[in-house]
Amino acid sequence: MRRISIVGLCFAAVLAFSVVAASSASALPQFYHCAEGVSKGELELGQFNTEAECEKLENQNTTGKWVNREFNGGEKESFTSTSGTSTLEPLIGANVVCKKDKDKGEITSGNHSMLAQKVVVEFEECERSGKECKSGTEAGKITTVAMMGTLGYNNNTEHKVAMILENEAIGTAGAELAKFTCVGEAEILVTGRVVGLFPSENANKEPQLNHMRRTFELVFTCATKGKQADKEILLLKELAEAMGEAEQMTGAHLMSHQGGLEVESCETTTDIITFTKIGEIMA
Repeated sequence: MRRISIVGLCFAAVLAFSVVAASSASALPQFYHCAEGVSKGELELGQFNTEAECEKLENQNTTGKWVNREFNGGEKESFTSTSGTSTLEPLIGANVVCKKDKDKGEITSGNHSMLAQKVVVEFEECERSGKECKSGTEAGKITTVAMMGTLGYNNNTEHKVAMILENEAIGTAGAELAKFTCVGEAEILVTGRVVGLFPSENANKEPQLNHMRRTFELVFTCATKGKQADKEILLLKELAEAMGEAEQMTGAHLMSHQGGLEVESCETTTDIITFTKIGEIMA
């Protein structure tokens, strides 16, 4: 089950990173970055002589080669992430615990909708009740399928920046995220969607939103055992329709399947996502 954690991470994505621009009543989060080269005509925050000045929004001018602008127009940017302990908590049964993980993926964009794609998480040193868990031949290693992450808000009231992770095949809410076995047990299949939040501040009390950064923390939590803390996410209307969902999604359920038993699950972990370029989640 730990496997799920991975999804979140990555990204993630993930990503996080990505994001959607406004659709209906309220604007959704957007991702800006410092890019070298001429303007592409998207929403911009200015031109600067160096990447460092672009990051700090210092010495803005009209001739600088570094542009702080909306990430859009078919661009791609890679990212990596790592985390400490990740825990997959099923509603019934023992937790699956992995001591660390790493992942990679890329952010793509188009028409103001940003996605984290090709997100693959590798969990390491995984076990359940002291017994090793693995998805392949390598001891203690669980690897997820390729996932996608979509940025939005967790709901209309709190408006916390959230990312929903799922199988990269759009429209497959119950699709596989990971599959693995633990010593002496039947195979475990993890399916569905997992939601993580980008807090306004990271663990060091540094601002994460509306500030230029290269690294971001994506946090996954459980409300109670087996229950995700956030089960819905407000998406750009066009994206939601493409995923076969209402604009306000309510089906973000993470499920674990084993020996004919299907139970709701959740994941706890904090992913540290690093982008190749300095960026900003505007919310």
